[in-house]
Amino acid sequence: MQSTCALFLSVRYHFRHPKHILRRIDEVGRNFRLRVLLVLVDDEENQAALTELNKIAFATNFTMIQAWSNQECARYLETFKAYENKSSSSIQAREETEFLPRLQKVMTAVRSVNKTDVTTLMDVFGSFSAICAAEEAQLMLCPGIGGKKLKRLLQVLHEPFEGQKKPRADTTTDKAQGIAPSSSHEKPSDPAKKYEVDGWTNSRTDIVNALREGDPERDTKAEAVPPSNPIEPPEELVEEDNEELNDSIVFGYE
Repeated sequence: MQSTCALFLSVRYHFRHPKHILRRIDEVGRNFRLRVLLVLVDDEENQAALTELNKIAFATNFTMIQAWSNQECARYLETFKAYENKSSSSIQAREETEFLPRLQKVMTAVRSVNKTDVTTLMDVFGSFSAICAAEEAQLMLCPGIGGKKLKRLLQVLHEPFEGQKKPRADTTTDKAQGIAPSSSHEKPSDPAKKYEVDGWTNSRTDIVNALREGDPERDTKAEAVPPSNPIEPPEELVEEDNEELNDSIVFGYE
């Protein structure tokens, strides 16, 4: 199987002979690994023709390339012929192996910093670690490093990396002083929780409602659970004033 073939077609010719390209594709068959359909766009009304040719190329496993002059078509054919028997590594980007070109590639990613600036910094400081450790006054003495360029360079060199975790707060001192660390995940108190007051257990809701309404009979309606050493409650609860109640409700006395 041969490697590459190319079929040439102009848009004007396709308008006159729309079945010509289909016949040529059938003649080529499957005898080539890379099959190129080189189209010369020589007509202003080309949208419908290019859409149709693109569908044909996709269905028949051709790579469609468009050119707008005969010279451009010729350059494409020359390039395909020159690289016909070469591997893909010949057109891949080459990785630099020496230190200075690699450092220039990294540092020129900073806006307005060019390769000359990187070479100057290396001549002055001698290493990349020394550049990172240099102070603002030292960098300002380097030729070609102005105010804006220096500000951007310092920001990149000393700014923390994205996603870096912040250090946790040290709670050792608080623990030594007996201070409990604050927590934002503490559960709210349960209104149905039982509270034991003078030997009698009542829910918080009942206590609060009794305090708000000032109803002495409501106090006795609270769910009572006899303690281990039951104490008889008084027959009547003493209430000083319905509007100003005491902070606690007394259910029994020794």
